[in-house]
Amino acid sequence: MLGPKKKISLMDITPDAYPSVLEFIKDTHFSSDPLCRAMQILESDKTQAEYISQIIYFLNGSASLMAVDSSGKIVGVLVGKIEDLDECSEKIVESSTFTSKRFKTIQNFINFLTKNGNVHEKYKCKVFYKVHVLAVRDDWLWKGLEKALITGALRLSSIMGLPRLAGVFTTYKNQCYMSEFKAVTDFEIYYSEWRTDRGLRIFRGTGKTEPRAALMSAPVPESFRPSMDDKELTESPPLTSDRGRRILKTRVPIWNELGINIACVRGNVC
Repeated sequence: MLGPKKKISLMDITPDAYPSVLEFIKDTHFSSDPLCRAMQILESDKTQAEYISQIIYFLNGSASLMAVDSSGKIVGVLVGKIEDLDECSEKIVESSTFTSKRFKTIQNFINFLTKNGNVHEKYKCKVFYKVHVLAVRDDWLWKGLEKALITGALRLSSIMGLPRLAGVFTTYKNQCYMSEFKAVTDFEIYYSEWRTDRGLRIFRGTGKTEPRAALMSAPVPESFRPSMDDKELTESPPLTSDRGRRILKTRVPIWNELGINIACVRGNVC
């Protein structure tokens, strides 16, 4: 049996928290994510540096969340960004110069999924919320913390007037949690199918438990949307990235009104 319910606070990731968040991502995501593990990025300082540089770019979008326990320690992170059709991450990533072959391999794989799923076109939405990293500490796996972070991102999306949340989810666990929000698989690739021109498998060591990566997206639930009494929010059009960043600086009171700054975790979010 699980012990007493533990309160986990969901908080904005502000610049002062970047060092702790990046260290957490290195300790969790880099060692557990199938793509990172297959590319052995912990063995390459160059690859880690380029990956971290990209994550900082996403964090600067001011739309990411972290979960902390009662002692203030980070136990989970969701790095997300408002994806604007005119300012989408794929275009910026493609125009960036990466020198690490391992990192390029990961990015080519993710970009292939993203382009073929094409959330912008499929759902006719100019903007949506995109999850780039979802990681939790090992002792919190399968306890609903991932669901709490996704819930927070969906509620955040509702505040910003975004119609949909999407991301490339590389683990079976995170794909299961996304399915709980009526997410659909827009495009998927089995790791065994991603091969070189000579037929050699690129992502080795992903294991039978992690067969595929999937671009998944879910609509923002109507129940998450702001109250009609809040004219400032309900009358606002969907936000572009710039407008989103300005709103996010003053959204703390809104978070408290929606009651999502605390998530109770005991097997599932309550």
